[in-house]
Amino acid sequence: MQGQRLRYGGAIFVMLIATLLSYGIPLVSRTTIDYVIAGMPLHAPDFLVRLIEHLGGRSVLGRNLWLATLCIIGFSASAGFFNYLRGRRGHRPPDARPPLRSPAAPALSLPR
Repeated sequence: MQGQRLRYGGAIFVMLIATLLSYGIPLVSRTTIDYVIAGMPLHAPDFLVRLIEHLGGRSVLGRNLWLATLCIIGFSASAGFFNYLRGRRGHRPPDARPPLRSPAAPALSLPR
C-alpha cells in the first residue's frame, strides 16, 4: 500500500461521486410521481424548488415527462462512468509476474 495513497484516494473519491449520483435516480422518480403526477406538495431543497419553478412548474413537467426520463438516464450514465473510473483507479497490475513455468521443471522439447 506504500506509495499508493493517491491511487486509492482517487478511487474512494470517484466512488463517493458515483454513490451520490446513484441517489439522484430514485429522487427524480419520487419527485415525478409524487409532485407531478399525484399533485402532492414538493418537499425539496430551495434550489431545487426554484429550478423546477424556473422550468415552468408542475404543469410543464407534467406535459414533458421525458425530462424526468432524461434526468434518470443522465444520473445512471454518470454514476456508471464514475464506477468505471473507480475500477480503473483502484486496479493496478502486479509488480512481479509469476514465471510461465516452474524453474525446476524441465522444458519440453518437441521431437524433430
